[in-house]
Amino acid sequence: MKLVVVGASGSLGLQVVKRALDDGHHVTAFVRATSKLMLDNDRLELVVVDIFAEDTMIPHMKDKDAVISCLGVTKRTSGVVTFYSESAKAIIAAMRKATVHRFVTVTAWCTE
Repeated sequence: MKLVVVGASGSLGLQVVKRALDDGHHVTAFVRATSKLMLDNDRLELVVVDIFAEDTMIPHMKDKDAVISCLGVTKRTSGVVTFYSESAKAIIAAMRKATVHRFVTVTAWCTE
């Protein structure tokens, strides 16, 4: 499959990317900075995107089979967390425009 992994450089995202590559999938890894994901594989493409701006994601989602979101925040907050819902809105909007129909979201937020 051709997969997009959002949050690919985080602890969970990195494990998803490694497993997908080990299983023979092609992975487009959405990261904040390419220096955060130090893997070398012919089936891996690193792409810097703004997860709140669908237009930055659309071109990299075309012809993909699924999007896996592994986004997480690094510290706990006592206030309302809109990070997940706001990023999901942009990701899903981009998926619709790129005609990607499979979306998996998972997080390890607040786990130790």
